[in-house]
Amino acid sequence: ARQALAVSTDPVRSEELRQLLAAVIYRDGRREDAIRTLTESPPHADVPDEWRLRRKSLLAHLRRDVSDIDAAEESAKAAYAEAVRDGDDYLVAHALQTRWLVDSVRRDHETALQHVDAAIDIVRGKAAATNLRLD
Repeated sequence: ARQALAVSTDPVRSEELRQLLAAVIYRDGRREDAIRTLTESPPHADVPDEWRLRRKSLLAHLRRDVSDIDAAEESAKAAYAEAVRDGDDYLVAHALQTRWLVDSVRRDHETALQHVDAAIDIVRGKAAATNLRLD
């Protein structure tokens, strides 16, 4: 993937390769390297919105760390506030999904379901966010 990315001249193919490389690096246990792979350069101007959303989704996933539930909750609350402020429904839903996960781990299923229902409501009818809704 690195070699192909280095010689790729097609912006969409390059974006796909960058995301593939980040996923492989993450699966090798190197979260920060994977995040750096996605953030070291912005998407090319010719990259379609679909691939920009995929990058945002992968980056949000890579940044989610639930190894410390209390820290994950605080991070999700901060991410939620920032996403609401920025008007980014996708990241609002992702933060709510993290809150759902935290509350599920704590066995507070009623609250967890409130978070996931709110997340689903936010992405309902938005075709670009279908993968988050299914998740």
